[in-house]
Amino acid sequence: AAELPLGGDEQTVNNAGFEGRGPFDVYVVPSWRAVYDLADLDASKGVLPTGQSGSPASPHWNDQTTAWAAAELRPLPFTRSAVEAAAVGRLALLPG
Repeated sequence: AAELPLGGDEQTVNNAGFEGRGPFDVYVVPSWRAVYDLADLDASKGVLPTGQSGSPASPHWNDQTTAWAAAELRPLPFTRSAVEAAAVGRLALLPG
């Protein structure tokens, strides 16, 4: 895993936890950052500190880390039509 510089502490919006006596290496970060637009949920934005997938074999493993560290947000489509318009693929799980 790559190391990235990160500011913030337990009292800031960019919340991060570290040992107070130094060397100040961050060991706790928020698992999700989002801004929800309650007037238009499709205008909401968010980012994960790693990526959408929990599998290291996936191309979406760790694909949001740089954006998260730069405090950038990605679109969060909410309605079915917005999700379908933003989709790049579909996974169908069928019984049997």
